[in-house]
Amino acid sequence: MGSVTQVCRNGTFDVDSQWTKGTGWSITGGKAVASSASGGQAIFQTSLPLVPGVLYSITFTVSNRTSGAIRPQLEGTVGSNVSTNGTFTQILEAPSQTARLFFNSVSASTSLELDNVIVTKFSPFNDIIKPADVPTTIFNNPIRTFAGEEPCLV
Repeated sequence: MGSVTQVCRNGTFDVDSQWTKGTGWSITGGKAVASSASGGQAIFQTSLPLVPGVLYSITFTVSNRTSGAIRPQLEGTVGSNVSTNGTFTQILEAPSQTARLFFNSVSASTSLELDNVIVTKFSPFNDIIKPADVPTTIFNNPIRTFAGEEPCLV
């Protein structure tokens, strides 16, 4: 499988940088923390190198949720609300070449932790083995003919 390029920076929140934090959001202990973040408040990154119209896979982990919900968003393309703990993947289309990645609080008093944000180009074919990767009789045998016939080369 080919390598995939992560377009999100500091998705593990190791340092308090690369993210703009709305009211009620902080980065601490290697996680983005929403502490009673009101609806509409977000943590986000700007200028992600995205290709307009291409689908991107956004994977993230929510933990220690006690209230509220968040949802990922690539500029105007909005994902689904997440209101439980776990690791989630959502597929969103990039609306512009340098879109912003948001995690919006969608309800009053959202309290949870966000971590392990990974944004990569989505491909349903990432795990398919290409024909050249596996020897097969179709690709490795000489042209077979019936006895006395010449191969037809067009």
